[in-house]
Amino acid sequence: MTNIGYIILSILILVECAEIFLEKININYAKKVLKSKELPSFLNQDVLQKTIQYQSSNVNLDIYKSIVDILFLIFIFTYGIIQKYALYIFSITSNEFIRAIFFLIGIQLVMGIINLPFSLYKQFVIEEKFGFNRMNLSLFFRDLIISSIISFIIFTILLFAIITFIDYFKTIWWIIGAFFVLLFVILINYLYPTLIAPLFNKFEPINDPDLLEKINELSTKSGFDLNKIYKMDASKRSSHGNAYFTGFGKKKRVVLFDTILEKLSYDEIASVLAHELGHFKYKHILKNIIISFLIIFISFYLTFILLQKDFIYQIFGFPKFLASGFFVISLLMSPAKFIISPIFSAISRKFEFEADEYAIKTFENRSSFKNALIKLYKDNLSNPFPHPLYVKLYYSHPPLIDRLQRIDSYGS
Repeated sequence: MTNIGYIILSILILVECAEIFLEKININYAKKVLKSKELPSFLNQDVLQKTIQYQSSNVNLDIYKSIVDILFLIFIFTYGIIQKYALYIFSITSNEFIRAIFFLIGIQLVMGIINLPFSLYKQFVIEEKFGFNRMNLSLFFRDLIISSIISFIIFTILLFAIITFIDYFKTIWWIIGAFFVLLFVILINYLYPTLIAPLFNKFEPINDPDLLEKINELSTKSGFDLNKIYKMDASKRSSHGNAYFTGFGKKKRVVLFDTILEKLSYDEIASVLAHELGHFKYKHILKNIIISFLIIFISFYLTFILLQKDFIYQIFGFPKFLASGFFVISLLMSPAKFIISPIFSAISRKFEFEADEYAIKTFENRSSFKNALIKLYKDNLSNPFPHPLYVKLYYSHPPLIDRLQRIDSYGS
């Protein structure tokens, strides 16, 4: 490995350390606010103490995981283990696709094995301690196996297509590849509600007559067809509550966790639905697809440029083949994710504010929506007082207090 390789490795480690530091200042900020005497009336000390304990447990686990990742990264690079593995894969076949499958899947498999104890600890220690876990080991590993198979199939299709494009379209493969990935992502999003999601959960139409009356009322006000609203059996895995929208075209649907139906009133559920309809109204799915395509397009162009440079392979001492190039480029781009994430987090928070405003204008029940948000934050033990810097970097949803203040300002 060259000196430049050690510099890049050091940058990757510094990024990990920066993320650890941000996790600590975020939780310490919440602890500091907790000591304040001017807390919102809807947040009592007992709930906040439990929230801080839950958040601290997750932060500490993330820190330990980051430390293990850093040590593993140092170990495999400085002792030349990953370079020897790449050289072995390079020597056993000349087929670029087979090389890529063995090399990249091998790395993912090892990382998955390293991260498995942390996933188990989170699910069966932290989630269990705070009353969220409803899974057993059998269901945990069933989910893991199914999700791994799906990921492998998707990854293999994309990898085969990209390598084929590189082989046949030497100078414009990155353009074709970017459009292919975009169309493939759209296809997966289209098929996900009816093909992939049912592998993990059962989805049933809402059949509560009183709730249906509220839904029909909302349907009339919004002008949206709300026939495709489903209840998902999330309670077999966790007591966390949530709602989401998925798909598009004829496949679009709104999904409510059954845990939400147990905890929220009809008006509160309707207000959450109105928020989800706001995402449809403002075409947030389409906008996210466009944003994703821009990222894909730029990433493919940079990959096209860098794959032609010998130094990409030399800095870490890899033999020159496509998979090693992909791997090194992914390492080089990872700090960029840390740098540009505030932009996409800000866009996502803007979308959430827009959906909130639509919920208030459409359902016209400000108190029900606020109560729903408060219940969801409390039940999920979400941090109501994140550090402002942490919010800018990572938060896809606005913090609770910010959302409540905005809701009070809508229409005033």
